[in-house]
Amino acid sequence: MEHDKIHGEPEELTASFSHAYELLIKWVQGGQPVTLLDGVRGPLRDLLLVRLMEGLERPLVVVVPKESEAEWVTESMVGLVSDEREVCHFPITDVSPYQSLPANRLLEADRLRVLQALSGVHPPKITVLSARALDLLTLPRAELKRAS
Repeated sequence: MEHDKIHGEPEELTASFSHAYELLIKWVQGGQPVTLLDGVRGPLRDLLLVRLMEGLERPLVVVVPKESEAEWVTESMVGLVSDEREVCHFPITDVSPYQSLPANRLLEADRLRVLQALSGVHPPKITVLSARALDLLTLPRAELKRAS
């Protein structure tokens, strides 16, 4: 799907958004496990992802390149949903995996809180994380349940 730029009159933007939304719904419902949404940025991307989550009625994982973008996207999406618990941010630790320093305890607590929410009865509908956060090891689900 190529949408490097969406531009035009308001009616055309609405048609482009609706078309992109319909294509994404069909793509994901067709069994595609990974969908790359590139070229749609900012509030339009966030609105499209929230609409996609509502249309699919299943959780979404949104991976963005940088941690600062993950934080911004999370805040943006929280403003678009009816319950802020529907969107969560899975943070990175503040320490490189190659450093021997202890990780920030508050960040570790946030990561555990998100993992616990994701394995709960009513998990968040959208989880936003950076590529680096995706690469960090976490507790296996069974071990997390035993520890909580």
